[in-house]
Amino acid sequence: MSSIDSTSQFLSKMAAQVTALARQAPLKSGSDASQAKARPPAAGTTAGADRQALIVQRVRAIADDDPQRRRKAFRIFLESVLSSELGGDLINDPAFHRLIDQVQQSMEANQELLPAIDRAGGFLLDSARRRK
Repeated sequence: MSSIDSTSQFLSKMAAQVTALARQAPLKSGSDASQAKARPPAAGTTAGADRQALIVQRVRAIADDDPQRRRKAFRIFLESVLSSELGGDLINDPAFHRLIDQVQQSMEANQELLPAIDRAGGFLLDSARRRK
């Protein structure tokens, strides 16, 4: 299995894990968490392609000399997965960004998961670079 295949599989598994974590963590702002959970995820080829294009665009915007590039790329991925699952309107909710912080910190605290997160960030950066 190639490194790209294993990273793609990791990203798929990560999407499922992040979604499960997000459903367990309540938002504490004016947004009603139960309504957000009930919203269906974005569906269809167009929505998926739009989301992917937005991820690529945001990852490309990370400065080449930024020492936190991989971490920021992975955060973009987390934001994308969670906003897709919980509703795109939450992207402007400060509680949503606190949730992203908590999920990312929790994942990074797992020493076994940390190398995979780093690889995923690298994969996202490489993928965005190839799509220019």
